[in-house]
Amino acid sequence: MESSEFFVLLASPEAAGSSWVAREVEYWLAHRPAEKLLIAVTAGEILWRDDRFDPDATTCLPAAALTGFTTEPRWVDLREVRRTEQYSLQAPAFLDATAELAAPLHHLGKDDLIGRDLAQFRRTRRLARTAITLLTVLALGATASALFAVAQQREARDQQRLASDQQQIAEQQRNAAVRLQRIATSRQLIAQADNLAATDPRAAARLALAGTDLHDDPQNRAGLVRAVAQSDVLAQLADGAAAVTALGYSPDGRTLAVGRSDGSIRLWTTAPGRPPVPAGASVRPYRDWVLTLAFSPDGRTLVSSAAEEGHISLWRITSGAAPTLIGSPLEVEPDGNVITVAFAPDSRTIATAGDGGTVARWNISRPDRPTQVGESLEVDGMGTAAFSSDLRLVATGNFDEPVRLWDLSDPEGPHQLGGELPVADEWVVALAFTPDRRTLAVASGDEGVQLWDLARPDRPASLGARLPGRASVSRVPCDKPCSTTVGITFSRDGRRLAATNGRESAAVWDLADRAHPKQSGRLLRAHTDDIYALAFAPDDQTLVTGSADGTALIWDLTNRFEPRRLAGPLPGDGLFDFATFAGDGHLLLSGSDIWDIADPKRPRKVSSLPGVDGDIAPAVAPDGWTLATAGRDRTITLWDLRHPAHPVPITKVRPRPPAGFAPDQELPPHLAFSPKGGLLAEGGFGQNFLLWDVRDPRRPTQLSETKYPQFAINAMVFSPNGRTLVMSGLDEKVVLWDVSTPASPTLRGRPLTKNTGGVNTLTLSGDGRVLVSAGHEVILWDLQSGSTPEPFGPALEREAEWLAISPDSHTLAVADPNVVTLWDLTDPARPTQLGGAADGNGGGSLTVTAIAADGHTMLSGAGGGAVILWDISGPRSVAADPVGRACAIAGRGLAPTEWAQATGNLPYHQTCR
Repeated sequence: MESSEFFVLLASPEAAGSSWVAREVEYWLAHRPAEKLLIAVTAGEILWRDDRFDPDATTCLPAAALTGFTTEPRWVDLREVRRTEQYSLQAPAFLDATAELAAPLHHLGKDDLIGRDLAQFRRTRRLARTAITLLTVLALGATASALFAVAQQREARDQQRLASDQQQIAEQQRNAAVRLQRIATSRQLIAQADNLAATDPRAAARLALAGTDLHDDPQNRAGLVRAVAQSDVLAQLADGAAAVTALGYSPDGRTLAVGRSDGSIRLWTTAPGRPPVPAGASVRPYRDWVLTLAFSPDGRTLVSSAAEEGHISLWRITSGAAPTLIGSPLEVEPDGNVITVAFAPDSRTIATAGDGGTVARWNISRPDRPTQVGESLEVDGMGTAAFSSDLRLVATGNFDEPVRLWDLSDPEGPHQLGGELPVADEWVVALAFTPDRRTLAVASGDEGVQLWDLARPDRPASLGARLPGRASVSRVPCDKPCSTTVGITFSRDGRRLAATNGRESAAVWDLADRAHPKQSGRLLRAHTDDIYALAFAPDDQTLVTGSADGTALIWDLTNRFEPRRLAGPLPGDGLFDFATFAGDGHLLLSGSDIWDIADPKRPRKVSSLPGVDGDIAPAVAPDGWTLATAGRDRTITLWDLRHPAHPVPITKVRPRPPAGFAPDQELPPHLAFSPKGGLLAEGGFGQNFLLWDVRDPRRPTQLSETKYPQFAINAMVFSPNGRTLVMSGLDEKVVLWDVSTPASPTLRGRPLTKNTGGVNTLTLSGDGRVLVSAGHEVILWDLQSGSTPEPFGPALEREAEWLAISPDSHTLAVADPNVVTLWDLTDPARPTQLGGAADGNGGGSLTVTAIAADGHTMLSGAGGGAVILWDISGPRSVAADPVGRACAIAGRGLAPTEWAQATGNLPYHQTCR
């Protein structure tokens, strides 16, 4: 600033408030001439009065400038210029202000400065005109050409834009058409899957997978769930094209051995609820059919034999790995094939039988050096054989020989027991003992399967009629010796017999009454070629079949997709018809009784609500530990359940009863907690409904009492956000109340009136999407369809006394007077029943059901308090991973040729990886 001749201050309130500006002004007035400080006012106010700037009226100058002048300094007003933003010398106001400031800087008067500027402007304009004229002449030609080019370019751009728009529209139309085609095709595939579910579950699963892949929406997803739920097939093993000719399970059920007609053996690791996975690579020790596969009782050794081979092979079994051959093959049948092999319970002895007639026992304590035990038994004409589990008996038969029983208990002197078993056509194709050796099954030609009682092996007794030929063994179309597992096999508990007719289907028979076997379930029909092998899993809940179609199928024999009873009926108190879960899901309230169900298979009664001896209505708060009960006299009691063995009443309240109220003629009012537990709704027969503030359960406060416009409240439930209270009555109506202001509830929309014969119960999904009302039918309402909900679709034509929805909103439980059925709500417009029904009612008509917080435990309760606990994880697992389960059933997705046939010209996609 020392070298500056002038100081131009842009004055404004902002500059006046700046400490830096103030310091600069102070310095200038102290060291430089005051008349050379020029002021340009851009904002604020300025006023010179009485030889100084007025400090009250001037807002644009710092304090030093207010008193630093003895005469009014030169200043210009730029406020109007700043407001209009006309910063051009052609603007008179800006030119005048600029000249006022610039004149002293150039040591000229303002008029002289403006005059010089005008003269210079005229000279510049003359030169510019000459140059412009010349440039104009030169540019006219270029401009004409440029204008023509620009016009051409603009037209080209317009044409290109039009073509692009038309292409985009065509692409959108094409995509819309393809989408509609995919939806229509997907619906057709789901319909085809529904038609095939009972007869060809693998094809049904493949079609449902393709339909869901083409268009994955709730409707198609529900169709995929149906395909899985209706399938008896759990999984398919298809690792080769060769026929599956031998099967064997390890004793623990974790390993399945599969032998094929190409001489290969492969182990599979199995686990409940999961598809089998290969355990290491396949081994191929033979050139021809694998005939037998048997595990030792300790699971460490596998023995195998094959067609055109007179020896057996021993294999070491390691979890998750391929089998390892032990030593060299053992020659056991010099004149033919080894047709059956069995282990003794000690795992150190095996017995072998060959179609050359040789029966022998072997010590394999040192599996690399087996030694024969005792003498061989030579049987004329042995085409099939079976050993008892203790190796004390062997049964033999042939195409043209009768069935004989042989005693092997003395290794040195095996001998025949009794006479021959009569066979209708003397054409025996398969034999099998029950594990307790009390029963022998004989499959003979077209005459079916005959059961024999071996209580006295020397005098076998027929157990009555044969199993019908429809599920029996007929002439097996194989050109190789068939192992004894072809045709029939018993479960480990001896209560079931699986039989194949040598074609594509098999059947399972219940032998609880051996004299009157009953077919269990429907025919197992999914293979596309003859079945050659059968084997029960050790748990007797699954059966595996091997076929000439190259696949092994694992079948469900226990209806695992149905509810499974855990416990009950629990003894009730005989007074109450309600039950619900409480606490962290490990408590059960049944009437006034409290049960510990931490182990749901072994419920334990821990206490009862003290002083409760009449009908009550309950409600459990969301925290699980606060219980509200109400009696006929409308007294509401809040309970603390944190110590289940000693439930403690927190407080009691009783609203003023209405006129004419008679407790002995009333039912207990219904109660419902809001999702956060801060509100409690109360309503009952012929009463208004009340809302209570129970945030402090020690001091409940009545917030409102509202007249219910219909008659007899019999169910209430809050929406998940707590803003809506839904209630129903015996007048066939469902009403929604807005309770966002609890002190003054208001009706929301119109009553829902599609239930006939009254509404027995209500429930809401946890996501707030679905309201379910039930009476003579079950209706699912779309709560997102407006102030008055509309049904998702047609009603479920079934009467219901109680409803419950799982916490994840995926499963609906419907209790009618006799059973509880489960429904998948993936597509609320088409609820899909999951598995069968929970049909136990504890001796009375069902009145209540509930699903625990874990989503897998359900209760059903009958009159008088009898409660049954159910495991519903099986039915729910269908909907949890339908794609994975469908792929396990199908083994693969549609092949490209199948896809093209099913979908037309839609691009192929692999649905199972």
